[in-house]
Amino acid sequence: MSYNSIGAYRRTQVETARPEEVLLQLMEKAVRHARQGQARGEAKDPVGAREHAVRLLNIVTELDGSLDREQGGELVEELQALYAYLIREISEGNRKGEFERLADVESVLRTLYQGWKDAVAELQEQAGDNAAPAAAGQSV
Repeated sequence: MSYNSIGAYRRTQVETARPEEVLLQLMEKAVRHARQGQARGEAKDPVGAREHAVRLLNIVTELDGSLDREQGGELVEELQALYAYLIREISEGNRKGEFERLADVESVLRTLYQGWKDAVAELQEQAGDNAAPAAAGQSV
């Protein structure tokens, strides 16, 4: 399969996925980039660590930007504050070359992922939808 075919396949997966599936996939990627950024930092590879930190920052910024600030209420305010903290930690860690700071980011993201995964499963159960999304079955 060519690189272009893989890209098209992935785009189709995202375009046809339900919003909760996309959210879980983004959270999984964020956790992965946090972990890989730490590992690259420990391996004394600041270029690789920065690449993962930038990808992680892009994902968290996207998650923050997707919040419905007008109708979200207290939950959105709490998520907004949490995302702001994560963005600060990622940015400062990247700027100062302190990639060990990504460990705390990873921990927070894992907790968020599990919470979202549980919420999606509960919503599907309430809706009588027994077909779990592919991303919900994965663990990070």
